[in-house]
Amino acid sequence: FNVIEQDVITINPEMPFELSGRPNQRDIELFFSDAKYYMSPVFPEYYERIKGLIEAPERIIMGHAIGNDAKFLRTACERYGLDPINFRFCDGQRLFDVEMNTENSISLEDAVTAFDLPKPEYFHRSDCDAVASMMVIRELCARLSIFPDMISTQCEYCVGSIENGVIIMNNEQFKWEKLLTELENGSISPKKGHDLMLRFIPRVEKLEDIKAPIISGKQVCLDASFEKRHIRELIPIIQLIANAGGSYTNQIETAQIFVNNASKNPKENTRLAIANSNRAHVMDLKGLLDTLGVTRDSLSQVPLPTVDVLMKYVKPAPPPKKVMTAGDGKPTTIGDIFKKKGIVFSE
Repeated sequence: FNVIEQDVITINPEMPFELSGRPNQRDIELFFSDAKYYMSPVFPEYYERIKGLIEAPERIIMGHAIGNDAKFLRTACERYGLDPINFRFCDGQRLFDVEMNTENSISLEDAVTAFDLPKPEYFHRSDCDAVASMMVIRELCARLSIFPDMISTQCEYCVGSIENGVIIMNNEQFKWEKLLTELENGSISPKKGHDLMLRFIPRVEKLEDIKAPIISGKQVCLDASFEKRHIRELIPIIQLIANAGGSYTNQIETAQIFVNNASKNPKENTRLAIANSNRAHVMDLKGLLDTLGVTRDSLSQVPLPTVDVLMKYVKPAPPPKKVMTAGDGKPTTIGDIFKKKGIVFSE
C-alpha cells in the first residue's frame, strides 16, 4: 500500500449538479467551485487516459462504494457514444460492511473515523478520497490477516466487474436467488419484497399473449397495502399485465389504471385520491384478475421470474435536459445558475 502517483482531474459534466435533497442520501459538498468544473474539459478528452489506467491487464481497481464509480463511467461512455470501459473492482465499502457487521452502508468519512485513521487533507476531493479508501482497505486487510491480492479469493462478496456495460457483483446473483426462494416459500420480508418488485418492474418481458384491450398500452398501479402485504401475488400480476401489453408502476401519478383492494375512502387511501384527481380508470382486484383471466388461487401457477431476468442490465432513461436562458428571469452567472446543483448519473 504505497502512493505511486497522486493527481486530480476535473470534468465538465455539461449538466446541472444535484447535490442536496436526494432521498435517503446525504447532501454532497463539492471540493472545487462550480465554475472550475464547468470550465474543465469534457469526459471524451480524458477517456483514453482513464481507460488506460484501469483496463491494464491483471489489475483490480479498489475503492469505497466503487460500484457507483463503475455506473458513472458506464453512463458517461453511453452518453458520448464511447466504447465501454471494462475492469474488475473491489468494493471497500462492502468489505467493511460485511466484516464489521454494519447495519447500513458506511460512508468513507465514517469508516476512517471508525478505524481512528488519520483524516485526509480534504474529503470529496478525488485524490484524497482515494488515499482514504486505500487506508481503510489496508486496515481491513490487517484485521483479516490477508494481503490485498487475497481479497478476490477470500472475500469474493466484495469483488465485481463491469463488462460491456453490465455490472455484476460476485454476490449479486446469490442475492436475487435467495430473494426468489424466500418469495416462493413465503418468508420474504416486506422490505425485500419491495426491492424485488422494483428490480422486476423494468425487466419483465411479455411471455405470452393475453387479450385485454383495457390493459394494453396502459400503466397499472395497485394500492400500497396490497404491494406491501401480498408481494407473492403481486409479482405474477406484474407478469400477467406485461403479457397483456401493459406495464406495472408503483408511481400512481403516472398510472392510467388504478386497482384498489383497500379503503374506498380517498381520505384514507392516498393512491385512490390521486387516481381520482388524475381521472385514472379505477377497478377492484377481482376486476383486474377477471380481465387477466385468472383468480387469486391460480396466481400461484404463474411462473416466477428467473434470476437471469433479474440480472439483466436495463439502460436507464436519459434525464430531462434543463435549459436556462437570460430572459427567463433566473440568475445567469455560472456560480448563481449552478449553485447547489449538479450532475445526476443513472444507477
